[in-house]
Amino acid sequence: MASNSLGDFLLLGLDITALSMAWPSLPEIRELIRGIRMEDARAAAKQALSAGNSDEVIQCLVDKIGNAADLRVFQGRRNLSIS
Repeated sequence: MASNSLGDFLLLGLDITALSMAWPSLPEIRELIRGIRMEDARAAAKQALSAGNSDEVIQCLVDKIGNAADLRVFQGRRNLSIS
């Protein structure tokens, strides 16, 4: 989960700041962490916790993460609307 941008965004929003991942993921995740605001991550996590299903969780994370991560890799999965 920690090598996934959306997973990291959710974990950071839940105030889990000790992340473990394989080294090839570090540059992308470092860029994500530097590009988000913790207030946004916390708001997204709060909204995700009240979501009715996993698709809603993912969509609320996508909506809140903004331009901090390149989410094109998620397009075509779960019918996400990524703008």
